[in-house]
Amino acid sequence: MRVARHALISMLWVGLCAPGAAYDTADTVVEIEASADAFADGEPSKPSEQGWLRIAPRVTRQLSSRLLLTAAPVLEADSHGDIGRDRLYDDRDRDLRRAPLRFERLSLRFDLGPVKVEIGKQPLTWGRTDAVQATDNLTPRDWTDPLREARLSPWAVRFNFERSRWEGELALVPRYAPSRLPRVGGRWAPVEPIRVANPLFPAAGPPELEVDLEVAAGEFPSTTLDNLQTGVRFGRRGGRAEWAVSYYRGFDDAPRLEPFVGELDPATATVSILLRPRFAELEVVGADAVLLAGAWALRAEAGHFRFPEGLDDDFLLYEVDLEWTRGARRVVIGYVDRSGAERASGLGASSTGIVSGIAAATPVALDLGFVPAAFVSLGRSLLTEWEASVEAFIGTEDGDSLLRLSGSLPTGKGLRLGAEIDLVDGKAGSFFGAWRDNDRLRVFTKVTY
Repeated sequence: MRVARHALISMLWVGLCAPGAAYDTADTVVEIEASADAFADGEPSKPSEQGWLRIAPRVTRQLSSRLLLTAAPVLEADSHGDIGRDRLYDDRDRDLRRAPLRFERLSLRFDLGPVKVEIGKQPLTWGRTDAVQATDNLTPRDWTDPLREARLSPWAVRFNFERSRWEGELALVPRYAPSRLPRVGGRWAPVEPIRVANPLFPAAGPPELEVDLEVAAGEFPSTTLDNLQTGVRFGRRGGRAEWAVSYYRGFDDAPRLEPFVGELDPATATVSILLRPRFAELEVVGADAVLLAGAWALRAEAGHFRFPEGLDDDFLLYEVDLEWTRGARRVVIGYVDRSGAERASGLGASSTGIVSGIAAATPVALDLGFVPAAFVSLGRSLLTEWEASVEAFIGTEDGDSLLRLSGSLPTGKGLRLGAEIDLVDGKAGSFFGAWRDNDRLRVFTKVTY
């Protein structure tokens, strides 16, 4: 696998640098974004700030009439250490913190008539709905900042088939990577001091010990044919209706954090607990569809999740959206829920509930933590003019909520300024309630050329 990956990178580099032939066309876009936010952190009189810088060039080069090369690196930095600084690039995407350099896409696409084959690092996104895509299980997420989810792109081979109104897709991912979680003890996963009884008392140490939590990197599934992650999707497009069915076999991107008691130090009155991720095998049978009627669209998506090892109960995840679109304006209302199993705990369950959730080794799935929920989104999007949107998620079980207001406007050629307000509310034991001290104002500037 390593030799094949290095060979592909060499081919891409030669393709980008080699002298062009008569049929060669190239397109390059560079996007630079700087953003900062201020949040209360529980003390409105003492706001905290964080900042980010993101540079994302994208190069596409038509090497021949049937061969397209795409390179889209992303270089990032932040002010607070959620993005690692110990290495520049790590394509494994298995560390607790992501490296400053990653690739959204680094691939070659072969056009073979009705079949297109793409090889390399690439995002694999399925699904039609807005909040939670039940059929979208090939690509892990980065939830380091859970209100600004980022997609991680695996090394994969993808086959796309189109003939008339029929279409199909086969994707193969040889190496597994989990979704990346917020740092335990950080802004998005706070942990209050936890004390447990000292088993050595009164022979040694005080009656209680303070718990020191540490998350391990985990033992990942081996890169073998038996562990090859596979996704198959087949569907039909029509004038007023579209549908597709899909199947995924691989591993759940949401890790289970299992606790292991480590060193007990009576002298410092502490005991270490190591949270070791475990990755469950997963099969998902899914379906999605859309019905079109003028400016209206009814979209639905569902997936049946099955865990062959029996680590979790089977469950059905589903979502229904009603969308109205006219010109640059768009309104979506929807509902998402799951049935057949208890909902995932998530790291944000509560500052102390993190331990109770871990003790049960439940999946830490932040995209399911707010389910069941209703949501609404209203927006106006036009690249050359002002943009604005309002989004609201309301947990129908706990009453917690997320309200997001955002807007931006162009101020010059390729330059856009914008701001976003995130208001989070809920009781202490709810999903969004754990982040209610993180109401924030984020401002950004984006340059594209």
